[in-house]
Amino acid sequence: MKKRMIRQIRTGLAVFIAALFPACEYDIPPAIYPGLAAADPVIESVTPESATGGATEFRIRGAHFSPEAAGNFVYFGQTAGAVLRASGEELLVMRPLDLSGTVTLQVAVAGAFGTGRFGPFPMEKGISETGEFGQVYSIAVDAAENLYAAVDKPSRTVMRVTPDGAVAEYGTLDFKNAPCMRPGPGGCLYVQKDDSKSLYRIPAGGGEAEEWLMHKKKVSFFDFDVNGNIFAGGEGDGLCATKPDGSESVLAGDYEDRVIRAVRVHGDYVYVGVSEPAPGGIWRNRILSAEGLLGENELVLECGGPLSGCTINDITFDEDGALVVATDRDPDPVWVLHTDGTLKTLYPGYLESPATQVFWGNGNYLYMNKSDLRHVGVIRIIMGKKGAVYHGRS
Repeated sequence: MKKRMIRQIRTGLAVFIAALFPACEYDIPPAIYPGLAAADPVIESVTPESATGGATEFRIRGAHFSPEAAGNFVYFGQTAGAVLRASGEELLVMRPLDLSGTVTLQVAVAGAFGTGRFGPFPMEKGISETGEFGQVYSIAVDAAENLYAAVDKPSRTVMRVTPDGAVAEYGTLDFKNAPCMRPGPGGCLYVQKDDSKSLYRIPAGGGEAEEWLMHKKKVSFFDFDVNGNIFAGGEGDGLCATKPDGSESVLAGDYEDRVIRAVRVHGDYVYVGVSEPAPGGIWRNRILSAEGLLGENELVLECGGPLSGCTINDITFDEDGALVVATDRDPDPVWVLHTDGTLKTLYPGYLESPATQVFWGNGNYLYMNKSDLRHVGVIRIIMGKKGAVYHGRS
């Protein structure tokens, strides 16, 4: 009797609740079981197999990756890389720059429990100090990847840093400020005296610099073309074209009354970075003859947009023809003008201003001088590609 009454009470209570809440529905998330999760990613190979030698991008091949870049998470040790492109079998990943040592590379995929692993994976630091100099007036890199630096202390000295990091005095100057150096013909190191007609050279193997030739006008920056001609410019005296033996020097292009801050030969053109008159920018002139005759000025880049108010300090090119521009912009002093016309900063947030000079080595490294009156030092930046042909080194 008692049990039957309890059953009746329970039944009545259930009917009452159903009548009171007839339309209630509950969205209960489905239980997650291994059988319902995505397949664990698998790493079969990584190319290249280490983040050394200037490598920046890596192809990870395997299985069970997300076809959407945002669905994959790649870690170099505990630090995330950037997934640039993705498919089910391959990922293209940019490495983090501030990491070095030996790590395990891991891939996680949204919806999967496990991770793919690859390692040990050696990494070099993406941006590193080179040479531990004080103030540096100019830098250059020769065919053997030796870095040269005209330094303030010891005064009137050019130091050399070998690829294994050994630092020693290489040459001496009879002037202090050397704003531009280039390796050139005969294995010599050519050094331009600031705001001067005189170009000097240090003989192959090092020693005391000797005056080599005289430009038509006072200059500070120069470069060689494929025929050995020297294009040079400076503080408002125009652009000079000087024959390799110094027998003749003439004005070239239309640059009088402009402050030239950079000169670089690339392909069939000489490129000129100008800081004044404002807003400044980069022009180029086609090289029309073996004697250095130039065509008309052509505007390449004007200092507007993100470069408004900036001073162009130097220019160089990568092997694909992209123009690398060193500026005093703070932050992010180095910008890249790609061949499709897009202008992007190089490694945003990583580079300290200013970039007073940039010089590509023979491999995948770009050397940046960051010295001015308040900053000192030279850094080496991994680029993942080589620079364009440099005629003074070829």
